[in-house]
Amino acid sequence: MPKCETIIYEEPDHKLVIEFDISGVPQFDLCCDDVQFQKWTEPAGKPIPKEKQEEIIKRMRHWARTEKGLRLDIGPGVDFVAYMEKQGFIPERRPDGTTVFKRPNRKK
Repeated sequence: MPKCETIIYEEPDHKLVIEFDISGVPQFDLCCDDVQFQKWTEPAGKPIPKEKQEEIIKRMRHWARTEKGLRLDIGPGVDFVAYMEKQGFIPERRPDGTTVFKRPNRKK
């Protein structure tokens, strides 16, 4: 079984490609963050109004449940850098766009 699934939502002159991960909990089959619904894939980067995002999510959940028998979990994303900082790690942002985390000094 693949680790992710791609679902494409299309309207005239608009296309949205959403990457779903296989869920790790029994309540859902696939999951993704709602950030992916903020901008169209085509036309590239065009913002999607909040009301339209909600409509697309509602339609996608209905289609998945009734046509494919899938339970989708679409929720807020996680700010990984903020999470790691809360754990005491120090982020180092590199020129190539990557971020490396340094362990905090341990008390002896």
